Amino acid sequence: MLRTTTIKDFTFSEYSHKGQVRENNEDYFLSSDTVNGYVFVVCDGVGGGNAGEVASEIAAKNIISFLSEKWGKKPFDLLNNALENANSEILRQAQLNSSLRGMGTTITAVLIRDEKFYYAHAGDSRIYFSTAKKYFRLTKDHSFVQNLIDKGDLTEAEAELHPKKNQITKAAGIFAKLNPVVSKEGIIPEHGNFLILCSDGLYSEIPEKEIFEIIKTNEAENNIAEILTKVALDNGGNDNITVQVIRFLKTETIGKKEIETKNKIKPTTKKKYIYWAAAIFVFVTSLLSLAYILYLGEVERNVNAKTYQTSVSIYYLHYLRSDSLKTNGEYPTKPGDNIELLSSIFKTTPENIIYNNKKKSLTLLLGEKLIIKKAD
Repeated sequence: MLRTTTIKDFTFSEYSHKGQVRENNEDYFLSSDTVNGYVFVVCDGVGGGNAGEVASEIAAKNIISFLSEKWGKKPFDLLNNALENANSEILRQAQLNSSLRGMGTTITAVLIRDEKFYYAHAGDSRIYFSTAKKYFRLTKDHSFVQNLIDKGDLTEAEAELHPKKNQITKAAGIFAKLNPVVSKEGIIPEHGNFLILCSDGLYSEIPEKEIFEIIKTNEAENNIAEILTKVALDNGGNDNITVQVIRFLKTETIGKKEIETKNKIKPTTKKKYIYWAAAIFVFVTSLLSLAYILYLGEVERNVNAKTYQTSVSIYYLHYLRSDSLKTNGEYPTKPGDNIELLSSIFKTTPENIIYNNKKKSLTLLLGEKLIIKKAD
C-alpha cells in the first residue's frame, strides 16, 4: 500500500506490507489534515487472532477523528487526549466483543502545526528525525529490553538478539489509563529535514544508520517509504512493516509577530477607502473634541494604558469636563476621586462622552483609574 502526497510545507510517502512471514498485516497507518494541523499515525497491533489488526485500526481512526472534531490551543493536551481517547475506545470495543479481549496496539503520532511538529507514542513503534548531519530517535521504546538497557544490564546490540526483544511494556487497550509520552515543546524543522514514523518491522531488519543512509541517497525520490520497506523485505521481512516518511520543505524563518502580520487578510481596495475615510473622520472629530475640552478647562488623567485598544479610545474617553460626574448611574463621584469600575466602555461620540448638564453617564473599562481635577 503506497501513498505519496505533497503539501505546502512538506511532502510525504507512506507504505505498509505484511512482510514475508506473517499472514495478516496488523499494522495500520493514517494521515489527514485536521482542524488542529496535519496528523500522521502508525499503529502496530498485538493480540490473538485478528484482534491486533482491529486494535490498530481503531486507534488510528479514533486519533484522526478526535483531532478533527474541535480546535484546541495546546498541542500537548491534544495529542495526550487523542491517545487516551483511542485507548478507551479499544477497551470499550473489547468489552462489547469477547473475541477481541486482550487486543492492543502501539501508537506513534505526529501533529504538524504552523512551523512546528509535535509527537506522542506508546509501545515500541518509533519516530526518527534527521537533519543534514545527524539523525535522532525521538522516542524511547516501552519494552522489556529497553528497561534492561536503561539499567545498564544490556547494550543496544545485545537487545537486538534478546529473546524478549518484542515484549512491550505499554500499549493502548491494556490498561484504563495509557499515559503516553508526549513532547512538551514543538520542534522547528529546517528545509530538507526528515521525519520517520515506523513499526518495529522496519528497524528490526534495517540498522538505524543504514535507514538514514538510504534516505540520504534517495532524498529526491517521492517513494522513500516504499524503498525502505523493500530493503526490509529483502533483509528478511519477519514482521509487518509500516513506514511514513515526511520531508520538510523550505520555509521562511521569521518572528512570530511577522508571521501573524503576514497571515492577516489584506483589505480590498474598496475597504481601504472606507478605512481611510473613517480614520480621517476620527482625526477631525478628535481635534474638535480637544478644542471643546480646552475651552471647558484643564483635565488630568491617570490611566492604565493596557486596557485600551486604540489611541482614539483614550482620546475620547478620558478628557472629561471638570465638574461632578456620575458613572452608569451607580457610582457617584466628584472631582479628585479615583474611579475604578468593573464594567466595559460605552463607545459613543465625543459629545456624549463629555459630561454635560448632569444628563450623561460614562462606563469605564475594567481596572481604569481616572483623576479628575476641577478647572481653575
